[in-house]
Amino acid sequence: MKFQFIEKTNKDVYIIGIVDSDKLVEITIFDNSHESKVGNIYRGRVINIVKGLKAAFVNIGLKSNAYLYLGDDRLEEINEGEQVIVQVSKDEFDQKGAKVTTEYSLRGNHIVLMPFNSDIKLSKKIKSIDRRRELFTLAKENSNGFGLILRTSSEFAPEEDILKELNCLIEEFNRIEDSRNFIPTPKLVRAKEGNREISINADVDYVITNDNELYQKIKQTNHGDRAKYDGRFSIRYSEKLYTTFKSLFDKKIELPNGAQIVIENTEAMNVIDVNSKKYFDDYDLNKTILNTNKSAAEEILKQIALRDLSGIIIIDFIDFIDLNEKKEFLEWFTEESKLYNNAPNILGFTKLGLMEMTRRRSINSQFIKERKIDDLW
Repeated sequence: MKFQFIEKTNKDVYIIGIVDSDKLVEITIFDNSHESKVGNIYRGRVINIVKGLKAAFVNIGLKSNAYLYLGDDRLEEINEGEQVIVQVSKDEFDQKGAKVTTEYSLRGNHIVLMPFNSDIKLSKKIKSIDRRRELFTLAKENSNGFGLILRTSSEFAPEEDILKELNCLIEEFNRIEDSRNFIPTPKLVRAKEGNREISINADVDYVITNDNELYQKIKQTNHGDRAKYDGRFSIRYSEKLYTTFKSLFDKKIELPNGAQIVIENTEAMNVIDVNSKKYFDDYDLNKTILNTNKSAAEEILKQIALRDLSGIIIIDFIDFIDLNEKKEFLEWFTEESKLYNNAPNILGFTKLGLMEMTRRRSINSQFIKERKIDDLW
């Protein structure tokens, strides 16, 4: 049995998880009172251009200047001090500023206007072939050269509503462009509407939530027949799931075999240390080392996935004595890592015997990194 849960806490924090065969395999946490900036459009000012990075840094009024990649073609087109219209594509993270693009889009209830290309796209969730053909024709004939994405809700929306929204978005685009050189700068020009979207996993048997308002919204979607409401639901009431969940906030994790892993997050990298915590008998030392490292590796891969650790990750396993076992362990570890979504890129052991890997960030679980479990409830 595989299900998704969405828990809203009394502190307006959402905990969203996937449980497969009674195991927590995916978790996302976001504080609804600290909304993501992704999708917001700003009028900003170029502070400096770094030709070596082929990028500009733009003041949009956030904690750090935003990163705008220019590439070779546009490097000479933008000047320091110039005002630009940009949209946030990636939130600030640690000391890194937000990532922005000048090719912004405007999202409505039924369509997304893409002013900087002419592609017509339809949501994959629109299944009816006839309706897809109708919507494509409607969009093509009325796009005025703009790119459009027909969202899932457009499948059942009246054509007049879609066209009315399209015209409103085009008018809004023109207003934004006309304000390009206005003051003050920086300024938020367009905030994305509503709270962060909560995606429903298509590969689950059911979805349960304790948020009645959200439940009613899900019921109106094509996931409605799989939705369940339980106002008392909380991950805290499942001992097994909550034990795993609590471990995500711990620096030290005890393993059943007596070993321990220690996870340290620094600005430059994530460092994970494996400690035996017990005396190793010389009788079968190689086997003990291999088993301990494998047990630790399984937990480490789970923690990396659930915590969404990213960037450079260094693991200090217990030193192997047998080099053949070390090679076999690396091959096993590489294959084991592929079982997880957003699998890390295993680079192998360094000259110092440390396991090195890299991993891209797929979701922003900064909450786990910066706060305590007590901040949830």
